Amino acid sequence: MSTSLVRKSRAPDHKPRRQSTRRPPARGKTDLRGDTASVGPLEGAAQRRAMIAEAAYYRAERRGFEPGYELEDWYGAERDIERALGADDDTPTRCG
Repeated sequence: MSTSLVRKSRAPDHKPRRQSTRRPPARGKTDLRGDTASVGPLEGAAQRRAMIAEAAYYRAERRGFEPGYELEDWYGAERDIERALGADDDTPTRCG
């Protein structure tokens, strides 16, 4: 007894879907000069917080992740990012 694979035919109006070769427009890009014209206020704040978190992580890594200095890492990273973005104000943001 042999089994044969039956190939189902597609409907005559079926056309294969083409993959788009165009890229979607880049959203929310910013550089360290603070050029955030295309970024909304919430997206800009989220990007800024992510940058601070990453900088704080690298500060903690440099000191060997010794516990007890998390806020110092965060505030130092915040100052570094604010300086890099060209902000005049040194007031820390609320984290949490």
